[in-house]
Amino acid sequence: MFAGSLLARALVAGAACAAWNPQSNGPFFTGTAEVNPPGSGFVEPYVYDQRSPGGETVSMPQRINLGLVPRWDFSLSVPLVYKTASTPGGDVEHFGAGDALLWFKRQILDDADTSRFWAKPGLSLESVFTLPSGRYRDLDTSLAGTDQTGNGAFAEGLSAVMRKRFKPFQLYLQATETVTNPTSAGPGFAFPNGAVLTTSDRVVDGNLLTVSGALEWLIDESNGFGGLLEFYAQDQAGYSLFWRGVDAPSWSAAWLAPELEFGGVSNKNIVVSYGAGCLIPLYWSDSPRTWGPMATAQINFNGPEGHR
Repeated sequence: MFAGSLLARALVAGAACAAWNPQSNGPFFTGTAEVNPPGSGFVEPYVYDQRSPGGETVSMPQRINLGLVPRWDFSLSVPLVYKTASTPGGDVEHFGAGDALLWFKRQILDDADTSRFWAKPGLSLESVFTLPSGRYRDLDTSLAGTDQTGNGAFAEGLSAVMRKRFKPFQLYLQATETVTNPTSAGPGFAFPNGAVLTTSDRVVDGNLLTVSGALEWLIDESNGFGGLLEFYAQDQAGYSLFWRGVDAPSWSAAWLAPELEFGGVSNKNIVVSYGAGCLIPLYWSDSPRTWGPMATAQINFNGPEGHR
């Protein structure tokens, strides 16, 4: 009887601590701590439709991720940008490439127990580099800034990314500090808060702090169906860690984003998932009030070691 009781307890404890690693779509802004193993990765096109009084920006980042060596992965994103604005002479529009992003992520901690919230979470550090591939000079004043798709500056950032699984929930947290290098811009160049240059000038942005987090509930794991509530905030300070003479206006904004996810094609090598949500403005200071829908499709290709 005693031996049987010990065996039953061991089986229950083993079931409670069984690894749980669902391949869900995840949040729109917050990363995940785990990296893809070598040979695995994903392709993920996004659509963010941000609307504000008098204008609209549809940003379409195309993100490619690949596992490199154990505990490292790499991502590249090249966004396409479509912008419209209302002017006294009528609506104007422009379509072009935005600034590209490079990510290198190193996982440093594993999720110790995917059934308990208080167990050690997964944690990674990620370096982020911005390449000024968008248009920011020789702007057409008749287009009311819609032809500006970048800020013309290289930037370097460092992120701390956490994920904690406690079946059927997952908690994501991320904080990123970004330093933007100086650039030279001409008339018509617009800052994120809407201020516009009238003459050519050297531009230095302050440090940008980005904080986000999401709680995900996988309601039906077999079909990849779940819901998320995500928080996203940015604050650009009036100082720079490396550069003097910051002249870009400081600004800050925060949004809440309810999101849904569901699965598509799924087999050993390919898993497709979809996500949709809406940005709801919570706070804005010296920045436009923006809101709007967003959508994504994630095509995962899994190598011999599975997925992240």
